Amino acid sequence: MLASSAAVYGHPQSIPITEADANEPTSPYGLDKLASDHYARLDHDLYGLETVALRYFNVYGPGQVAGDYSGVISVFIDQALSGEEITIHGDGEQTREFVYVDDVVQANVKAATTDAVGEAYNIGTGESVTIRELAELIQDITDTDADIVHTEARPGDIDHSEADISKVNRQCRCGRASNELSTGTSTNTPSGSEQRVPKSIFLRQEPRRL
Repeated sequence: MLASSAAVYGHPQSIPITEADANEPTSPYGLDKLASDHYARLDHDLYGLETVALRYFNVYGPGQVAGDYSGVISVFIDQALSGEEITIHGDGEQTREFVYVDDVVQANVKAATTDAVGEAYNIGTGESVTIRELAELIQDITDTDADIVHTEARPGDIDHSEADISKVNRQCRCGRASNELSTGTSTNTPSGSEQRVPKSIFLRQEPRRL
């Protein structure tokens, strides 16, 4: 089982993104993931190795530490809880899809025993949110006075991202994650903080199991 990434797609030609869409990564990270993705499937085609490449969309959850290369949710939460400005690169209208780490773990476990090998699968929820909406939701959840500010867009950032998960649900049956950021809980907090931030950012309901 290979941990691949939605970064292999680059700027999508359409939304939602299917596994058959063009692979045109816009970052060294995405290019590296694409090479590994190809190697895994080529090893299956040439040598019969039972491989599965899982293309994760934006994973978040406990243990994700805020930093230059971490997910935007952990960065926003860290900024909100510390009273810093919540900083959005660009106008905030860009969309992203987020999938909780527990759902990714379950997808990995099921992918490790699937018979639908030699394939790549999107791992996500099939739902996206604008970055501005995400910042406002975290602002509300953390009850912070921190303002939301905008900076210049980062080079290489894509405008929109949302997974088509019909293939993984049909063939692999390992990717039906909860489609709400708001299910469960997350401990993405600054080091030493005991405050828990709800995973239920959108709708406050119990998570659907994979």
